[in-house]
Amino acid sequence: MEEPIQTSGFGDKPDPLAEYISQGWGIVLGNDIIVDFTLQQPFIAVANAYANHPITQKMQGMAALFPTARRFWRVEGITGTTTTELVLTSDQAWGETISAAWRVAGS
Repeated sequence: MEEPIQTSGFGDKPDPLAEYISQGWGIVLGNDIIVDFTLQQPFIAVANAYANHPITQKMQGMAALFPTARRFWRVEGITGTTTTELVLTSDQAWGETISAAWRVAGS
């Protein structure tokens, strides 16, 4: 949906799509990049579980790879919306902020 800040080129500048999604829908895009050592390429997130939802119905039992993904979550207080976690990564994945790990492997 939206590249992590580390790869987007925005640097310290505001990310207009992230601000719109946050203000209009209450979805916050993390200032991180997903790290998952399930594959040899740790910055490719592996989706291995899907919600029971029409959008993901045909994806059950399949893996999907998401290069340079970032976390996102919904904040409370936005009325008129519902949230469904459609895609989940492995339990070994996490969101890494700018750190030594990113500087060594990414830039």
